Amino acid sequence: MLPKHFNHFIKKTQAIWQHDKMNESNQQMLSRISIKFLLLFFIALTFDVLLDWLLTGIHGLTELIHLLMEAIEYSFEIILEHTFHTSHYQSEIIIINTAIFTSLYGLYRFYFYAPKLYHHLKRTCLASLLKYKRRQSTYWHELELEQKANLVSCYLIGLVCFLFLMIL
Repeated sequence: MLPKHFNHFIKKTQAIWQHDKMNESNQQMLSRISIKFLLLFFIALTFDVLLDWLLTGIHGLTELIHLLMEAIEYSFEIILEHTFHTSHYQSEIIIINTAIFTSLYGLYRFYFYAPKLYHHLKRTCLASLLKYKRRQSTYWHELELEQKANLVSCYLIGLVCFLFLMIL
C-alpha cells in the first residue's frame, strides 16, 4: 500500500515542480526571470572563487584516488610477498607490469568504443537541443502580444543591468 501512495506523491510533486509558463502571471514571470539574472550575477561576481573551489575539489578527489591506488598496490605487494615468497623489488615489478598491461588493454578497448560513444553523445545532445528549441518555440508562439512584450522587456532590462555591472 505504501508504494502506491508514494508513487502518487512523486507524480503530484513532479507536476508541481514543472513550472507552467503558459498560465503564469506577469509577476510570476518577472520573479522567474529575476531569479535567473540574480544567479547569473552571483556566478559572474564570484567566478574566481567558484573556480578555485572546483579546482580544490578536483585536487582533493585526485589525492583520494591516489591514496586508494597506493593502498591497493601495497595490499597486492604484501599478498605477493607472502604467497609467492618474492622480494619487495620483484613484487613491485609484477605489479607495475600488471598495471601497464591492464592500462594498455583498457586503452585498446576504449579506442574501439570511443566512436560509438561519441556518436551516442552527439545524438543525445542534438536531440536534447532540438527538444528544448521546440519547447521554447511553442511557448513563444502561444504567448499573447502583451506577454511577449513583457518577456522581451524583462530580458532586456536584465541584460542591460548585467552589462552595466560588468562594465563597472
